Amino acid sequence: MEKTSVTPRQRSKALSIWKVRDIINLVLGVVFLAASIPKIVYPYEFLSSVYAYGLLSRDNGIYVSVMLPWLEFLVGASLVTGILANGALILASFLCAFFVFVQVWAFAYGLEIACGCFLGQEMISYVSIGRTVLLLAAAVASLAALCMPLGVETGMRKGRNGPGDF
Repeated sequence: MEKTSVTPRQRSKALSIWKVRDIINLVLGVVFLAASIPKIVYPYEFLSSVYAYGLLSRDNGIYVSVMLPWLEFLVGASLVTGILANGALILASFLCAFFVFVQVWAFAYGLEIACGCFLGQEMISYVSIGRTVLLLAAAVASLAALCMPLGVETGMRKGRNGPGDF
């Protein structure tokens, strides 16, 4: 099987895509860490935010309020450090999609509640939904960089957040 030759321009383009992906992962990781820490420190306040949505029973609300902040923390730490970053990126995408869904649901039903993102008192609005959609778009864009053929063909970053490095 013959290996395709890659021009220096293609290699440079692929490298810049990976640099942008690293920046996106770092920003997403910091956001997830910043969102998780207040929820871990003040679990009862987060529990009241979970209950305000009215989507879960009492028992399930407790499970979510205990497990979700730690999942956010692990995803954020993974994205910042680069350890298992591809798997964390998939989880971040699913979490962001879930957050968009519940915010849109609450907004559509006219619930005037705090979004619970950083345990602040910011009410669910077009701004909070838009911010979450931007985070989702960033996570999906970073995932899309994994599918870039230039990164695979050139063998760049092999063993460090490269394709298949879960």
